[in-house]
Amino acid sequence: MSYDYGPIRTFEVIWFGRPPEVVQGHRVIFESGGFMRSPDRPKFKIYGMFPGEQWRMILLGLEEDVSCIRDITDQMAALEAMASEEENK
Repeated sequence: MSYDYGPIRTFEVIWFGRPPEVVQGHRVIFESGGFMRSPDRPKFKIYGMFPGEQWRMILLGLEEDVSCIRDITDQMAALEAMASEEENK
């Protein structure tokens, strides 16, 4: 069974007290929202569907350790296009 989850997205994770991290995946899940509430300290997870049609957890962390997670896919594509133009000059 094959599902189309669209292209891989690029996420920037802004941590408190450590450098930002860039990861790729399809979905971000927060335990603090919705039906997946955790009795422990809430966590977030980033998952991706990669070749072989298997979901993989890419990143797991505590929600309290993160300032924000933002989708930077479009910005990365623009930066790569600009870099390519510079190389071709």
